[in-house]
Amino acid sequence: MSRPPPLPLTHIIYQEIRRRGSMTERELFESLRAMHLDVTISEMEKALMKMEIAGLIRVTGRGGRGGFVIELAQARRYLPPDEE
Repeated sequence: MSRPPPLPLTHIIYQEIRRRGSMTERELFESLRAMHLDVTISEMEKALMKMEIAGLIRVTGRGGRGGFVIELAQARRYLPPDEE
């Protein structure tokens, strides 16, 4: 019996971010490795860029050596100045 094709990396990343809320790139990479996915940092970053361009996620810098914080684009809500 043939196996179904594996899920695209972008789908796996999206589901993991949705499950955890937001996470750093290091946490995401460690999570992917814990799922026994043979993925490189370069492959993960390419998938993240595709997802950011598509408007699915936001990647923000944390400053210093903290890396980047990744979150779903819908999870962020901007408040108008009068509501802050």
